Amino acid sequence: MNPMVKKYIKVSITLGLIAGICALLIGMVNWLTVETIAKNKILKEQNGLKQIYEDGNPEEMKLEKEYQYIEKIWYVKDSQGEELGYVYKTSGKNAYGAISMLVGVEDGNLGQFILLEDTQTFASTLEDNYVSVYNAGEREYSDVSCGATYGAKLIRDMASEALEDYEGRVL
Repeated sequence: MNPMVKKYIKVSITLGLIAGICALLIGMVNWLTVETIAKNKILKEQNGLKQIYEDGNPEEMKLEKEYQYIEKIWYVKDSQGEELGYVYKTSGKNAYGAISMLVGVEDGNLGQFILLEDTQTFASTLEDNYVSVYNAGEREYSDVSCGATYGAKLIRDMASEALEDYEGRVL
């Protein structure tokens, strides 16, 4: 056999073994961490609910129809049973990545945006120039000119769907 062919076979087998071992290690790490990741997602969601309504008691509602962005809805009451508002968990994707967020709605007005996931290409621009500025009350949610326009449009559309659902329930 040609020495070059032997060398190519040896290199191919070595690289194949390295790839196989790496795939096995990645699979094992995923298997070991899948429960922790799921628990952390739930904890992040619960902490977000507390950020929107600190003293509220959220009660998850059953979704009665299909939505484009809405994944969950909570009806929130205070300790005396008085309505505080609603919290919507919304998720969406565009060409720049995925966004998942919580948004509060009270008396027909949008509350805070709490990002649970932001894999947008311009995530820091979106968070600094749109979400934080909106949460501070310095920007209307419909004003998406922030340097990450497509991500801001996605958030705007998710928030609009939540607001429309709220209006359909309350009005």
